[in-house]
Order: sequence, then structure tokens, then C-alpha cells
Amino acid sequence: MIKYLPLIFTLLLSTEVKADRNWIDSSRHKGLDRAAVQVPFNVYTTSPLQPQHLPVLKRLTKAKAFFDSQFALDLPFAVMMLDNAHWESIAYYPPPGMPQAWKGNIILGLDNSTMASKVRNALTPLPADIKSSLFQTYGKELNLDRFYRDILAIHELAHLYHFYERTTPQRKWLQELFAALAMVTFVHNRCVECFEEMDVYPQFILSGGKRGIEYTSLDNFETMYLPGLGPKNYEWFQMHFYQWAQEILAQDGEEALVKLRRFLIDTDLSSTTRMDNETLINQLRENVSSHLATLVERWESTNASSTQ
Repeated sequence: MIKYLPLIFTLLLSTEVKADRNWIDSSRHKGLDRAAVQVPFNVYTTSPLQPQHLPVLKRLTKAKAFFDSQFALDLPFAVMMLDNAHWESIAYYPPPGMPQAWKGNIILGLDNSTMASKVRNALTPLPADIKSSLFQTYGKELNLDRFYRDILAIHELAHLYHFYERTTPQRKWLQELFAALAMVTFVHNRCVECFEEMDVYPQFILSGGKRGIEYTSLDNFETMYLPGLGPKNYEWFQMHFYQWAQEILAQDGEEALVKLRRFLIDTDLSSTTRMDNETLINQLRENVSSHLATLVERWESTNASSTQ
């Protein structure tokens, strides 16, 4: 049996976290302009903000207020908005325009993301009736940055709420599930007008089943994270984590989000040993959500590891 702090005690500990602004990697801000916008975080850009960039900043402001309240933490962070031409030299990871979060920074695109553009081009040959829900939500031009930037920015902000304390979770898929659950919980509680933008594209991807997907087990996700999976396979996993998040919120409410964050932090590999899969599932059932544990068991029973 692993040693794990009682959940009530760890929830009390969460109120004692002191915000440390020094955790923000300010070296990435050199040469950027600080935008004059009324938000509770600094915004740095490679070129002036345009009206289409303001909604995501307002959304992040609302999400910060919600997550701060949930986690009893006034999280310090900065937002960097970069054009595609400067992405490689400033951002932590490719591809240009794809939201990312690390070391106290959220990095977003000023231009159309290359990922959104590639997906839109891939969808072009499909019959219009198959894409009707996408057109209704993202416009006839299929502006998928309304999902990839304006929605996934919330997912990336959520990552910072556990990166602030620990960065080596028991499983990487678990930290991705946490970010998905945080995004879903925020939208359901504070941004219901965002729901279609959040939901329609994932449902479209999920409707395709396993077509073209090579790796399906959580062990595959863990050992091949991130570049080894490839963009399509990685996104397929993320859409299923999103689906899990919807189920967990419906079953357990907002409390599951707080419990999962504490679990990520308290079982981080910087201070504990790696659990085997059976122990991990039992600990999730005991300390986070019995429904989550069931989802993991069900998934692993139907998705065997693929040979790399």
C-alpha cells in the first residue's frame, strides 16, 4: 500500500500556497512588446493586437477567476501572443500557433495556426453535409482557431495550475485529463456561450472512430508522448480525454477537479515512486473519482498496447 496523505488534509494544504511570480520565465519576453490591455496578467506580443485577439484574453480572465477560486490560489502567469514567423525562435514547441503552457507562460498565436489550417484543408474534400455542424459553429470559412486557440487556451491555462507546484505526474495522460476536466468545468459553469465552440469539433473527430489510428492504449500514450504519437493519434487521445471529462463532471461535479489536481501534486514523481497501473486505478478510485477509475479499467480492457 502506498503512502498517500488523506485527501481532507491535502485540500487544507491547498489554501497555504503562496504565489511566486519568479516562476514565470521572463527570458521569453525579451524583444516583445507589452500590450496595453486591461487583464490581470501581462500580455507580450510580436505585433499589435487586433480586435479578433481580445476575446481569448477576456476568456482567460474569466477562467483565471474561476480556477483561482476552485484552487484557492491567485496564480501568476503571463500570456505571449506570437505571429507564425517568430514562433520557432520564441515558443517552447512547434507547431506555429498551437497553444502551449510552460514555466508560467501561455503562448498563443496571432496568426491562423498551422494545425487549424492543415485540418481545414484536410476537411475540404468532404461532402458539405458531413461538415454541416462545423460550418454552423466555426463559420463557412471553418475558422478552427476558434477551437484550437480560443478554447484550448483554457486547457493550457489549467496546466499551469499543477505545473506551478509539480511537473512530473504519475502519468502524462492524467495531466492531460486534468486540463480537459478543468476546461469542461469552466465552460459549464462560467462560459456556457462557449460550449458549442468547445464541443462540436471534438464530437466530429470522435464520430470517426478509430479510422487511421494506430496507437490506442494509455501505455502507448505514455511511452510515445508527444512526438512519437503523431498529431492525428495524439489529438484522437485528447478528444477521448475530453469525453471522459464530460462524464466525470456529470457524475462527480466540480469537486472532482479539485481532487484530481491535489492527486497530481501529491503523487508527483518528484516526491513519490511510480505506481503500477493497478495501484494507480485503486488510488484514483479512493481519492479522486470511482467513475474515473472505471473509465480507465474499461478503456484498458478494450485497447491493448500496440507494438512500437
